[in-house]
Amino acid sequence: MYALKERIGTTLPLMIFTILATVALSLSGMAQQATAPPRQMAPRPPGGPSVLAGGQVKFLLNAPQAGQVMLNMQTEVGPSPAAKPVEMTKDATGVWSVTLGPLKPNFYGYGFIVDGALISDPANRNIWSGVNSAWSSVFVPGPEADFMAEASVPHGYWATVRYFSKVTKTYRQMQVYAPPGYGRSNQSYPVLYLSHGGGGNDTDWIACMRANYIMDNLIAQGTAKPMIIVMPDGNLGAFPRAGADDIYPEELLGSVVTAAEQNFRIAPGPKNRALAGLSLGGIWTLNTLFQRPGSFAYYGIFSSGWFDALREDLIKNHRERLTNPIINKETKLIWITCGGPEDVAYKNNLAMVEVFKQHKINHTFIQGAGGHVWDVWRKNLRDLAPLLFR
Repeated sequence: MYALKERIGTTLPLMIFTILATVALSLSGMAQQATAPPRQMAPRPPGGPSVLAGGQVKFLLNAPQAGQVMLNMQTEVGPSPAAKPVEMTKDATGVWSVTLGPLKPNFYGYGFIVDGALISDPANRNIWSGVNSAWSSVFVPGPEADFMAEASVPHGYWATVRYFSKVTKTYRQMQVYAPPGYGRSNQSYPVLYLSHGGGGNDTDWIACMRANYIMDNLIAQGTAKPMIIVMPDGNLGAFPRAGADDIYPEELLGSVVTAAEQNFRIAPGPKNRALAGLSLGGIWTLNTLFQRPGSFAYYGIFSSGWFDALREDLIKNHRERLTNPIINKETKLIWITCGGPEDVAYKNNLAMVEVFKQHKINHTFIQGAGGHVWDVWRKNLRDLAPLLFR
């Protein structure tokens, strides 16, 4: 018993000392952590546009080795995308900058000219890449641009869909917009097939014209019916020409429509289909109307019209297409619009409308304003969508 008491008497002070020492070391470590300087985060490289108060926009490009940098800012007139170079100033750190504005509310495309080379903004993830160029974009908010703003409304989604083309014998891609609520229902929806113009691709209507936000807002307002939008790539390696059928309708109806209907809940039949396009896409729309009448119930033609040779060939050698009774019988709407005289398609558009009148093809013509530019076509979609599937 005495030995046990002796061990207890010796061990207990040692345990207490050990605990106190451990606590002291822990408190010391906590004190060191508390007084240690915070970790330094790597500074974010300067760049990207900044929308300032009053509608001004500041553009930056970090290019210390460049001898000359210009902002290549898109304008709203001329063949799209027209642009105007603006000189930028270089600071001591090698960052080039310029401030524009105030700019009116809109969605603007821009790039840079660096020692003669055209580039997009490497610090801006909002980018569109076309056949011959790439552009970045910046949104300046305001009432005039509310129709295409990312508003606090239910949003749909868009996806890139790969499919096999029976025309090119290759895998190709299209963009597909599904309306708000698509993933939470078993409903089938009508569909608008929407084509880009020359030099563009399947991404144009999303990246340049904000079709998804335009539709989200229209659907939330109750002015447009919920619909799926399919945006194919019309670059098939063959330009429409006189004396030969356009291959676009074959690609559209034989591959694009088939893939869309296999992958999305699309309501069946031509009555639930619309087709629209801008510029060259408008010619594809026209050719589909006359080569494959009855395939769609609604058509939209933006800033477009047959070139002289195509129009003359149709009138001279294919008049039966212009007089086909199926067109008026099975088409609910042919909606045609164009920019003003500054639109490069203006004369061809008016000549096309005359052909429609001469052959008594039912249509609606809206004379618009503006050039051959994205801003005009965004508004065309805004105005056409509420007319579909009524």
